[in-house]
Amino acid sequence: MEISEVRAFCKKIYLRFSDLDLHPFQLKYCYTQELVSIALINKKEKAKSEAAIVIDEDSISLLQINNFDDIDCLFIYNSPLDLYLYLLALLLFCCESSGIYISPSEAIDITFDLISYT
Repeated sequence: MEISEVRAFCKKIYLRFSDLDLHPFQLKYCYTQELVSIALINKKEKAKSEAAIVIDEDSISLLQINNFDDIDCLFIYNSPLDLYLYLLALLLFCCESSGIYISPSEAIDITFDLISYT
């Protein structure tokens, strides 16, 4: 996927996933010319992120997660479906490690229709 497609796709996932109850956290979406970042941040401490996921043209990785010392996680994706699956799994993992339970079926229900648009 081209980075512009990745940015657009990740932004849609971010917006939809943000509709879920992430209290006391929220998601933050950032991008550069080379990558996209989605971070789980504390609403009260906007500069402090609990977890951060980084996506580029062909890979997605968990850059930071505060509840674990060292987590080495990198996935290579070849299609929007691969990107969707990895991103959703990492978002759910970040939420759960921060004490937020999001039902996987609820997360899929709110985000899956995006696959058909790409």
